[in-house]
Amino acid sequence: MIDDVFDLVFLDAANKTYEQLFQLAREKLEPGALVIADDVVLHGDTLQSYVEARQSDPTLLSTTLPLDRGLELSVVLR
Repeated sequence: MIDDVFDLVFLDAANKTYEQLFQLAREKLEPGALVIADDVVLHGDTLQSYVEARQSDPTLLSTTLPLDRGLELSVVLR
């Protein structure tokens, strides 16, 4: 319901909703925006498809940082 764009999105909700939350935010992300998803290593079994989708998306540059419970950083390229 927010009419503005996002520069930063931090996903740290129920792991099974990350993909849905990303899709809701995606249309409001301009080039240069950053999406950070938490717990991608800790909950790798649940979040592997989320990570693979971000890393295979040609409109994003994504990498997994194995800090603490794992972060997936995704920068919007276009």
